[in-house]
Amino acid sequence: MIRVEGLSHWFGDRQVLFDISVSFEPGKIHLIIGSSGHGKTVFMKCMVGLIQPVRGEVYYDEVPLFRSEPSVQKEIRRKIGMLFQGTALFDSLTVEENVRFPLDMFTRMSEREKKERVAYVLEKVRLPGTQHLYPSELSGGMRKRVALARAIVHNPRYLFCDEPNSGLDPLTASAIDELIWELTREFQTTTIINTHDMNSVLSIGEHIVFLYRGRKWWEGTKENILETDNAELRAFLASSVILRKHIQV
Repeated sequence: MIRVEGLSHWFGDRQVLFDISVSFEPGKIHLIIGSSGHGKTVFMKCMVGLIQPVRGEVYYDEVPLFRSEPSVQKEIRRKIGMLFQGTALFDSLTVEENVRFPLDMFTRMSEREKKERVAYVLEKVRLPGTQHLYPSELSGGMRKRVALARAIVHNPRYLFCDEPNSGLDPLTASAIDELIWELTREFQTTTIINTHDMNSVLSIGEHIVFLYRGRKWWEGTKENILETDNAELRAFLASSVILRKHIQV
């Protein structure tokens, strides 16, 4: 479980996050939604420790991230898998070398164990036999799946995905959503996704947090999001072609 308590952050004299408190349960998919510039990416970077907030704390199974010793922080980060928006694959490395990168960093597996683990997760993301390929030889959807394989290769307890469907066609985006759902169920991860994709909201959004001007403005499920009376959320939903017919502002 991840628990965020009183998270606030400034860049210079500009406050971008305002006293956010929220909990994320394991084995579920949690979506963070909101328009660009309203704090989603900064919020996620704070949660994974890439940015230290000015105020507040993030607890991983009740262990504080920012008030812990460096050795404890390192152990928490070892349990985190991250799928970056642009995949962040290393162009000069093969698929196998990209996927095994966290194993080299965080484990003492033998070479044989690493090869077997890489092959296993590539099977999970439906890319068997691609170990020898380079990122430049892959489609956009394949690169996302390689990045997802890398994010889960060390069996993380917490999985963060930043706009996993960005730049993908609807069919491929749906396949990525399905993969994330399957992996969350199988490995019982606490999965947190930043997204603008309303298909994701309606298909896999078990717990949804709407950020507006750096504040947690609404929290609920896909079952009740279409019935919300939150004016700002309704306006955000109405901007989506997918949801426009369901929402009147």
